[in-house]
This record gives sequence, C-alpha cells and structure tokens, in this order.
Amino acid sequence: MLQIQLAEPVDEEAFRHGLTEFLCEAARNGVAVERAWECRVDDDRGWEVEVIRLRSKKSPTDLGP
Repeated sequence: MLQIQLAEPVDEEAFRHGLTEFLCEAARNGVAVERAWECRVDDDRGWEVEVIRLRSKKSPTDLGP
C-alpha cells in the first residue's frame, strides 16, 4: 500500500489540494469515489461528503471515463 503525504490543511487551498490528491489516488486504486461518504468523528459529530465527477472544461457534454 502506498502511503501519501498530505500537507496539514491550514487553509482552504491546502484542504482542496489534499482532498484532490486523496481522491485521485483512491480512484487510481480502483475505489469508486463518486458517491456520498459519511465521515464520523464520534457519535455526535461528523460530516457527509458527496463526490460528483465534474464535466470536462474541454467539452460541456464530456463527462469523461
């Protein structure tokens, strides 16, 4: 298993970069990342994150592979 090193997310740009790296690596490893994910810290706190593939900037109808 490959260990990826991510910078601590101290601002929105670092968060976006880390999330992008994490999602790309997961997709390369065959994880179906496009869905809703429940992320629990404990019984009282957490988030729900939904991952949706964006359209390509090259073509508005191209959803890509």
